[in-house]
Amino acid sequence: MLSVPRTISTIVIGFAIAGLAACVDQPELAENIGTKDLPLVGPVCDAVVTSNSDDDVIYGTVFVQYAPNSVWERQNQGGATSLSYGLAVCTRSNGGPWVYRGTQCTTDTPSNQYLYILTQGGNDRVAPAQRRVSCQGLASNERLGPPFFAAIPGSYRFGLAVYGGSGSDEIYGTPNNDHVFTHNFSGTADNSYDLACGFGGNDTLFGDEDDSYGAYECLHGSRIGSDGIDHCDGVGDRSDGREYDRHYHCDSTESSRQAAWYWTWCADRNSYCPKWERCRSECASIPDLTR
Repeated sequence: MLSVPRTISTIVIGFAIAGLAACVDQPELAENIGTKDLPLVGPVCDAVVTSNSDDDVIYGTVFVQYAPNSVWERQNQGGATSLSYGLAVCTRSNGGPWVYRGTQCTTDTPSNQYLYILTQGGNDRVAPAQRRVSCQGLASNERLGPPFFAAIPGSYRFGLAVYGGSGSDEIYGTPNNDHVFTHNFSGTADNSYDLACGFGGNDTLFGDEDDSYGAYECLHGSRIGSDGIDHCDGVGDRSDGREYDRHYHCDSTESSRQAAWYWTWCADRNSYCPKWERCRSECASIPDLTR
C-alpha cells in the first residue's frame, strides 16, 4: 500500500497551513470533500463528488451561441477583460439528466494543481466531453463541449486526481499529469473490473486488491506515441505468483512477472483469454458518455 502523508481531510482541517487558499476556499473544499481520508496528490483548484449511484462525469469547456445559427464560441468565464476559460463538469446519476457544475479550474490554473473528482458507490464513468451537450444549470444558448488540453494558446495545463468508489469504474484522464485511484485509495477489493486510461503526461494509476480472472485492474499509461512517464500499480498480489492485473504503455509497474505466467496460463485455457484481451484495446478511443 502506498503511503501518502497528506490527506484531503487534513487539508480541510489545516487549510491555511497547506497554503492552498489561492486555489479554492475552505468552505468550498469542505462542502465537496468533507472529511474523506484520501491522499492529496497536489494543490486543489476544485473538487467534485458524485453520489452512491451509477454516475457519469464529463468534463469540458462551456460554449455559447450568441445568435441563432451563429458560431459556437468558448465561454469566457474570467471576466470581460480576461481570456480565462474555466473547465466545467456535468454529472448524471442512473442515466438521469445531466447537471452542470462550474469549477475554479481555468486556463490560468498552473500545471501543479488538480481538479479532484471523487466517485462513490456504483459503476461510475469519468471522461472528457466529446461533443456539445446541454446540462441543467446552463443557459439555453450554452453547451458543455470538448475541453482544450492541446498545446495551443488558452489551453488547460492542470490534470485530474480521480478517486473511483466501489463498483466497476472507467476513468479517462487528460493529456496532462493525472493521478487515478480506482477505489478511493483504500485498496480494498471491490470485486469489479476497473479501467484507468492515463493518456499523455506523467500519470500514476493505482488499482485495488482485486486480483482474479473476473475482477482485475486494466491500467493504460499513455497512447502509443504519447509523451510522459507513467507508473501503474494494480495493488492486488496473489500468493501463487499470478498477476491478473493488466498494464499497457506503463514505464514502471509494481510487478514484472505478469507477462510470463499470463501467456502460458492463458494458452492452456483459451476460453478465458478474450476477457483479458478486452483490456488491450480499451483506451484506443474515448467514449461519448452522452450517447
